[in-house]
This record gives sequence, C-alpha cells and structure tokens, in this order.
Amino acid sequence: MNKVYVLIVEDDKYMNLTLSGLLDEEGYDTISATTANEALEKIRDKNKVYNLVILDYNLGNLSGMTGLDILREMKAVNPNVKSILITAYSDNKIKEMARESGIDIFINKPFMLDEILDSVAKLTEGSQLLNEEN
Repeated sequence: MNKVYVLIVEDDKYMNLTLSGLLDEEGYDTISATTANEALEKIRDKNKVYNLVILDYNLGNLSGMTGLDILREMKAVNPNVKSILITAYSDNKIKEMARESGIDIFINKPFMLDEILDSVAKLTEGSQLLNEEN
C-alpha cells in the first residue's frame, strides 16, 4: 500500500490538530507546521517529499508570508505537489491569486470535515510512494 504524505500548514493549533488527526485516522502520513518558517524547514528537508499540502491563506505570523507564498516555495522543490487552500477570506482577488499560484482546490472556512476528506482523496487518488520507507 502506498503511503501518501501530507503537509498541513495552519497557524490555528486546534485546526491543525483536527486536520492532522482526521487524516491520520484515514491512513495518511501527516506532518504539521504552524508558522511559515516551520513550513519552509519541512519543505526543504530532503528526506521527505510530500504528495499534498493543505495551506491556510492567512498564517497570522510576523513573516508576512501567506499560504500562497509557501506553495510557491514548495512547487520550486516539488512541482508535482497537489494543494488545497483553506481560508476564511473568500473574495475574488484571493481566489484568482490561488488559481494563478496553482492551487488545486479552494475551500472556504468554515467547512465540513468531509469536504477535506473528499478533496484529499480526489487529489491523492493513484499517488505513488515518493518516500523510501525505512
């Protein structure tokens, strides 16, 4: 069985834990980051290649980076990574920026957990094992 590796970048610790727990229960291998800098460290780790990244748009930190900035960094390392942007901001400008950045699925907060599960399943269907298992 192929492992699917998911990076969750969400500054709200409760939401981050909820998403991680939900996906872990479904058999996904999740890694979490609550800040832009933490996400960048995980992206640059040569020992892990992610199939999917779930990003909050507004990371609420001092770095000034958004989830879209993190995605650009990630695509530089792994151009094939799939992506979901979750945000409470639903204006057309953000949706357009998300499309231009290569976001695969845009989900507005609040959302139902089934919406996340369905989106993750859709994007990772047929994913191949990208990391060597020890």
